[in-house]
Amino acid sequence: MRTWHRVVSLVAALLVLELRAEVDLQSLDRSVRPQDDFYRFANGGWLKSHPVPEDQAAWGPDAILKQGIQERMRAILERAAARRNPGPVERLVGDFYASGMDEAAINAAGVEPLRDDLDRIAAIANTADVAAVLARLHRWGIPAGFVAGVEPEPRSSRTYVGYLAQGGVGVPSRDFYLSDAAISQSLRKLYEAHVAKILELAGDSSEGAQQSAVAVLRLEKALAQGFRAPAEMMDPTANTHLLTLADLQELTPLFKWSVFFQQIGVAAPGTIDVGQPEYLKTFASVLVVAPLGDWKAYLRWQVLHAAAPSLSDAFVREDFKFYHQTLLGTPQLADRWRRVVVALEVIGQALGQVYVADAFTPGAKTRATALVREVRAAFRARVARLDWMDNTTRAEALRKIDALVIKVGYPDKWPEYEGLSINRGPFAGNIRRAIEFNVARELAKIGRPVDRAEWTMTPQTVDANYNAPLNAITIAAGYLQPPYFDARPEAEPLGNYAGIGATVGHEITHGFDTQGCQFDATGALHNWWQAGSGGRFAERAAEIVRQFDGYVVLDGLHVSGQLTEAEDIADLGGVLAAYDAYRAASVRQPPVASIGGFTPDQRFFLAYATAWRQNTRPEYLRAIVTTDAHAPNPFRVNGPLSNMPAFARAFDVPEGAPMRRPVAKRVAIW
Repeated sequence: MRTWHRVVSLVAALLVLELRAEVDLQSLDRSVRPQDDFYRFANGGWLKSHPVPEDQAAWGPDAILKQGIQERMRAILERAAARRNPGPVERLVGDFYASGMDEAAINAAGVEPLRDDLDRIAAIANTADVAAVLARLHRWGIPAGFVAGVEPEPRSSRTYVGYLAQGGVGVPSRDFYLSDAAISQSLRKLYEAHVAKILELAGDSSEGAQQSAVAVLRLEKALAQGFRAPAEMMDPTANTHLLTLADLQELTPLFKWSVFFQQIGVAAPGTIDVGQPEYLKTFASVLVVAPLGDWKAYLRWQVLHAAAPSLSDAFVREDFKFYHQTLLGTPQLADRWRRVVVALEVIGQALGQVYVADAFTPGAKTRATALVREVRAAFRARVARLDWMDNTTRAEALRKIDALVIKVGYPDKWPEYEGLSINRGPFAGNIRRAIEFNVARELAKIGRPVDRAEWTMTPQTVDANYNAPLNAITIAAGYLQPPYFDARPEAEPLGNYAGIGATVGHEITHGFDTQGCQFDATGALHNWWQAGSGGRFAERAAEIVRQFDGYVVLDGLHVSGQLTEAEDIADLGGVLAAYDAYRAASVRQPPVASIGGFTPDQRFFLAYATAWRQNTRPEYLRAIVTTDAHAPNPFRVNGPLSNMPAFARAFDVPEGAPMRRPVAKRVAIW
């Protein structure tokens, strides 16, 4: 065994040992009362001793697991790249990895892998040429001008349709472009300098690059003026508009949509879901009004921005400087091999096959699936006894729970990559071909029946999700590790309920948050609620918005309860369902009465809190508060637990304490 592999194995083992501790007394901060700030009580010791690494914006269990998976993937990919007679999947991932690690060839190639596109942009002579280049970039997965994609048809969820949405700017925040706040003005200047530097690296003169950067910012600001605010994007009904091609052309007569669809390979788009019609009007207006030179600068920037992480070192460093150092506060660029492993997620399901074969067993999948079903049963029981829901609505809710599709670990059928050409040549070329392959595969779905068994998440991902149009939850193999899920026989079961169980409950509850509740058991978007129950649900949801609006992140910056509403509801429903499942399991297998002086219920809540521990850089916090639908981690612990009577009983939290919300304000939904 090579020395490096021994070191990685040791580091990975130490990380796992750290994550496996169900009750880690060193993680506590006993100077804080659990009644005042449970997140800090449970995690204060750990937070003090685990600063954010130089190549990270935040550090906690998710980041630790991701690094461990990257280390395992590195060993797998190096073996695949070195194997003389690899299988098709091993050859694909091995050649791709080798091309990404060939730093000398990448630096020598410069921007030549992009030459064809850059030349086409330089040759633009009129608006029709702009539209043609836009279509070409969309085939490469670049959302120039707007976002385009494929989804289940929202009203029936039976066939796939194309969708169009706001997008196409370098920073996905409307306030970044439009706010007069000093910090926004400062960031815009830094962004302008970044765009200029990227263009200069691509061969523009210093003066020309600066002029083009000004044009890019001007055009992107014009597009951003048509954006809806992040909170407005949370309502699926308000962001669904099913149009025919004729309707779409009438909405924006200045842009030839039939030509666009033909050029991206969709001869008959049929029904198209337009998320924000007013944005497409803005886009079409800017297309005509903005000078042709501005569009050429913008399109050149879009190509270089998308490719920068796969280009030479100078592009990589400049891209990192703005998007990671400036916006997220990350001081240090990650090692090349880590960046290559992340970049290879463009063939994520191929990586998933080799990862699962190496790291995840069918037995773990079986045990995790059983736990998912236990939590679903607990959530179902909660819905069955709700006192605020009428019987007609309740019957539909129970039908939706029973119809839930459960996907655990990895797909039963792997997607194929036949026809994708990957070689050991320029890395940027491989990235591009992989993205084009993925886009073409997605576009080919339009008009076809929806595949409810399809995985939209890769198995090595440290995450889980709920897909409303499919009424399905997915828990990836990468997430099924300590501290979320521990398959060891000696591990205390309650830790699994507090970890992956709360996540499962969270994803199930997403089917019944303010967004998911608009989809029925089949995944169709329509109102299945009786008016009285719908009104009572809205009242309870409004209270959780008020609760989270009151949380201060830093320097007077508050959480936006309207932006995080759906996630906050899911957090509360998730921990409630997980707690019920843990209590039911405790009847079958009673837990140890006391460990470290903590009762089983106390250990459950401690395990829940430690799963959320995270140190963050202030720049990262500012970024997520304005754009992320999730509240910062401390509030994802203290928020839901302060609404739980079971938590108050477990830690003797008195009325009036911060961790026990007044009865009149206590949120009780699911």
